[in-house]
Amino acid sequence: MKYQLVKLKSNRGNRKQSIDALMQIAEQFEADSKKEKAGAVYADIAMLCSEHGEYEEAWAYAERARLTLSDLHPAMGIVHQVLASVFLDRCDDEKAEKHLCNAINIFEQHGKVSELEETQLLMCQHLINQGRHSEAFRQMEAFHIFIKRRLEQRGIVL
Repeated sequence: MKYQLVKLKSNRGNRKQSIDALMQIAEQFEADSKKEKAGAVYADIAMLCSEHGEYEEAWAYAERARLTLSDLHPAMGIVHQVLASVFLDRCDDEKAEKHLCNAINIFEQHGKVSELEETQLLMCQHLINQGRHSEAFRQMEAFHIFIKRRLEQRGIVL
């Protein structure tokens, strides 16, 4: 519960305070041998840093998360999304695309629709910036099909 409250507060205010509080939670999870929970918290810290343009810090926390999470853990999608942002900032398009694809795959597998949408939009913007408009269209089309299937599974037909 405390973890969710800190995440909510991080959207409204002091980033440094939020990171410190999240670090305490992650360290407590590690002390309790709950490595994957700690990894998910590190992923959230990495995302918080990335959202504020602090890419070196984001990279360090993402790497820390990557060491504690399994490859298919839902929070690994966040890790890949953060690493993609870091590599986009460094103008390493090849690595950025690889991480975006990994994030998309993980979010699809776990049905994380809002995270998937955010990552798909980032991928499309990246492709458009490179003049790869057809690929960007195919990405959005794939997302549309994914959403349509998810809605159909819930009994909503478009």
